[in-house]
Amino acid sequence: MINSYKNAEKLLETKSLVLNAYPKINWIDDTTFWYNKDKYNGDEICNEKIKVDCACKEVSLFEDKTNEKEDDDKDKNNIEVISPDKNYSICFDGYNLRLKNLKNGESKNITNDGCKYFDYGSVPGCSNRAVRSAIEKTEVEPSVIWSDDSKRILTYKLDQRDVKEMHVVQNVIEDEEDHRPRLYSYKYHLPNDEYIPLAYLCIYDIEKDELEMLDVEPLVINFGRPFENAIKKVKWSADSKNIYYVRMNRYFNEAKFNIYNIDDKKCNTVVYEKTDKFLFLDSYGSADGGIDFNFSCYLSSDNKYAIWYSEREGNARLYKYDVITGKLLNNITGGEYIVKNLVGVDEKNEVIYFNANGFKDSSDPYFTYFCKINLDGIGFKRLVDEDADHTVSLSPNYQYFVDTYSRVDLSPITVLRNNLGELILEIEKADISRLLEAGFVTPERFSIKASDGITDLYGIIIKPSNFDKNKKYPVIDYIYGGVQCINVPKKFVWHIEGKEACGGLESFAQLGFIGIILDGPGTPNRSKDFHNICYRNLQGSAGLKEHEYCTKKLAEIYDFIDIDRVGIWGSSGGGYGTLRALCEYPQVYKVGVAIAGNHDERMYNACWVERYNGEYIKDTYDKQDNSKLVSNLSGKLLLIHGDLDDNVHMSNTMRVVNELINNNKDFDMLIVPNQYHDVSKNNYVIRKKWDYFVKHLLCEDAPKEYAIENK
Repeated sequence: MINSYKNAEKLLETKSLVLNAYPKINWIDDTTFWYNKDKYNGDEICNEKIKVDCACKEVSLFEDKTNEKEDDDKDKNNIEVISPDKNYSICFDGYNLRLKNLKNGESKNITNDGCKYFDYGSVPGCSNRAVRSAIEKTEVEPSVIWSDDSKRILTYKLDQRDVKEMHVVQNVIEDEEDHRPRLYSYKYHLPNDEYIPLAYLCIYDIEKDELEMLDVEPLVINFGRPFENAIKKVKWSADSKNIYYVRMNRYFNEAKFNIYNIDDKKCNTVVYEKTDKFLFLDSYGSADGGIDFNFSCYLSSDNKYAIWYSEREGNARLYKYDVITGKLLNNITGGEYIVKNLVGVDEKNEVIYFNANGFKDSSDPYFTYFCKINLDGIGFKRLVDEDADHTVSLSPNYQYFVDTYSRVDLSPITVLRNNLGELILEIEKADISRLLEAGFVTPERFSIKASDGITDLYGIIIKPSNFDKNKKYPVIDYIYGGVQCINVPKKFVWHIEGKEACGGLESFAQLGFIGIILDGPGTPNRSKDFHNICYRNLQGSAGLKEHEYCTKKLAEIYDFIDIDRVGIWGSSGGGYGTLRALCEYPQVYKVGVAIAGNHDERMYNACWVERYNGEYIKDTYDKQDNSKLVSNLSGKLLLIHGDLDDNVHMSNTMRVVNELINNNKDFDMLIVPNQYHDVSKNNYVIRKKWDYFVKHLLCEDAPKEYAIENK
């Protein structure tokens, strides 16, 4: 078993084992771009910059001195936001903002009335980095957006004054002089709290030296900052005379597409939408519009029409509206496919480019394809056809795009195409040879009917590295019970930042386990009805019922699956789903490792919970409370939590522990000092998880105190 552990460890840190998988495309102008091409120099990775001329089909080395200097400047000013013309920067000055003239070095405060919990451009306490920032003393840049003409700054004043506090205690202090535990408090709103954090928009005019608080409704906080330099939920118009944004209400079932005019100081609501369940316009990155405006909405450069993203007809689609009258001009997209996000708008030729999924000729409805259509809804064309998941980078003039396509069982291929979808050049094929040498097991895709006998569900299976079709193997179901995203990878994945891509199933394959990941009903990227199943049904853990049903069905299909030896693990929403599985389906799930689970939704972030539960109903939350189920526990359970978790507070696990004790249940627990919500990446936690499944599913002795090395 010691050799199996060593092989499992090799699959934890694999980032450097694949070259040129997803090259970052940097457009120089309309027809040329550059990217870094990786090569091995011994065991080290070096790279060279490659320039591609799309029009001439020429590939050459690229020396970019200017870019290197800009990168250096960016590192030096990582807590400042620099204006587009490079003449000014904005940074924090306590609870206020400070403007610096980069030409003469002069600086001044542009706000002066900021105070604790009512400050400018700051990070909300519910952002999952409040405690880490306080302990590690990390600084961030202020949340501001410059207008394109560098004359104005858009920011907000964040009001958390009446939001209730949450507290964590740092029990282990690395201070030789004072070992007393330290209390860290932060603002964190729970379901049914009276007050939630609100962001009041404001604009500073550099030429007038004036700060204007906009007379508009404040923005409701959704986890992070309402906007920042990387992710913008509010955007300047092309002429810098308007800002536009989507404001959603507390329960995320009402949305307004607002345009605020700087000169006349009026706010115009172009689109208003309401649903009886929840809106998913901002969709946590799974269907949003990237870094520019993450609601996939758009305001034309002449300020005459707007594009609106909506699931009102079941599948997510794009609509064109008249800005002045608010009248719907036409549906832009339609048909079977589901719009994932808007990529570009070619106003001159009245064509939009977007990503979509849900095509019937695809082997997986989750695969993303790049498409275009005219603004009047005519002329739809899918620009890529490979049966795979596609990631694209579109040229500034919309004439070319770079397409990287892959599947879990197909390593990435990067090509250049024109806007008709015609192939121009093959750019790169990923080199995965060293990954395979390390023992990587290529996942196998499967589809299976849900318990209704109609709905197709999709997943992957990873077999043991020494697979023998004549043997039976224990199974580990890697679950994530959160309903805001899918869990099954669609593109080729071999690492994540930290450890354990695919839920660590590659490592478990080295230990002799079969691994399964499945997406059940209640998750996004299918129809709205498919997602709506999760409404006031968070106890469903994103299709837990189907996990149990499909695992039994897979055991009928694959005779190498031992249905009597099934384990499950997950973190956060997966920790919730793991405990739920052991208590609701003990006949299938015998062993579980539940990490950082939000076991009582009353103790989790209101902006996530209330979207799916709506207004507070006690009975709904009672049904979702895992602690009320522990009397059913019969399998082996390991609970793990970090004591500094400021996202899912450790009290979620301790409430479960209290009920386990009250019910005289045996269980195992590990509380990890000085660990945040990402405790599952901790080497010791990974090893203890391995040990637990090896002992209770393989029924073998794990190597005593095996040490995973930090790399």
